[in-house]
Amino acid sequence: RTKAQQCLQASQILNFDAYCLTETWLNDGFYSHELFDNNFSVLRRDRSQETYSRSNKEDIRGGGVCIAIKNTSNLKIIHQVEWQCDYIEDLWVTLISSSGKKLHICCCYIPGITPADIFEKYISSIGDVVLRLNDDEVIFLGDQNVPEFFNGKLSRGAKYDSLLDLMDMCEFSQCND
Repeated sequence: RTKAQQCLQASQILNFDAYCLTETWLNDGFYSHELFDNNFSVLRRDRSQETYSRSNKEDIRGGGVCIAIKNTSNLKIIHQVEWQCDYIEDLWVTLISSSGKKLHICCCYIPGITPADIFEKYISSIGDVVLRLNDDEVIFLGDQNVPEFFNGKLSRGAKYDSLLDLMDMCEFSQCND
């Protein structure tokens, strides 16, 4: 929210076909055109009261995810609502090219306070979706809040193991930039 103007300017200057944002802090009082102009189709999943109450936070601010796809990219966009999890902030989109090739994108934000059992259940559901997609391309990105995964710490926990299992099973690779 605080960087909306910078996001809008960047999307007008840079020549990217897609943007995925996490921890957007958006709500129904904030309009998508404040982030992206009419050249983009914008899908959002703002932090909901339901997600907020499950995270046991006292404050509903924060969280949320957004995917913006350039309209000129000649892609059919399908918002895969049925793949979304009701206890994690995630957003699934399928892009279909004119040749029929499919790219599935999942952008998620998992609060750091998410209990390990909920985290593991979510990661397992991602694996279930990906396995059903056969040979389609999948991009799973976002903030999973597993700092030991990025930092390479020796102390591994249930969240680390779940994420590693998903990466192995789905042949994902990690990129932290």
